[in-house]
Amino acid sequence: MKKETYEKLGAKKFKKLVFKVEKLKWKFVKKFIPHYTQILEKQFGKQRDKQLKKAKTEEERQQIINKYKSNVMLMKKEYNTEQNLNYHMDVNKPDEIKSYLEKNKNIHKTWLKIDAILAPILVSLIALGNTWAIPAIVIVALEAIKNFECINLQNYGLVCLEEKRERIEQLSNRQLERSRKKYGEAQDVITKTIIESDTVPEIDKVISESTSKESLEQLKQLLLQEKANRNRINQEKGKVKVRRKETWDQSHQYTQQ
Repeated sequence: MKKETYEKLGAKKFKKLVFKVEKLKWKFVKKFIPHYTQILEKQFGKQRDKQLKKAKTEEERQQIINKYKSNVMLMKKEYNTEQNLNYHMDVNKPDEIKSYLEKNKNIHKTWLKIDAILAPILVSLIALGNTWAIPAIVIVALEAIKNFECINLQNYGLVCLEEKRERIEQLSNRQLERSRKKYGEAQDVITKTIIESDTVPEIDKVISESTSKESLEQLKQLLLQEKANRNRINQEKGKVKVRRKETWDQSHQYTQQ
């Protein structure tokens, strides 16, 4: 029942719009902000250093460092996959998306409350003859619609997750088991290197920590798999561009007839 209600309120249509905006965002970022990951990594580093100065215990310091490393890795994951973590589930970590959806929903709830406070104030100002408030009330109204639809979409995502929980967990367990059998030693080395480092380690550091032939071979296979995944994403984007060009050519030919 809830799912149908969210759909009637526009969840599916808004989801399509979100994915279109997502594609445009990454297209813009990769074309006009070539050092995007380095810029964000520096920002995360500044936040980390600022928080570390206030840390009083070693446990607090470690939590701050771990949060920094997690933020950097997730940011790079989004960049490489061109997928926002709020709307794309990692089958190896299916529970992550639930926390992202809940967090994002709460953010939009807060902004929706602010919109609800601002709207009557702006209406009152317009009634008193302050015409400058007209553009402001339009912006607030559009923001309120956006925040409402975001909350609705996140509620829809949470319901869908709950519906498919058992199937998702089975798929996740199978995926993790296959990955563990195939890349077990390499994953242990990567995890150990990340834990022991204060920053996100470069691949050279991970390789230097690999002490066995098997772990090096698994690491090589893991990197090749990641490269194949990225190539697949690029090929899929290329196919979309070709289909769009063919569609445009066909429509252009038709208009010329």
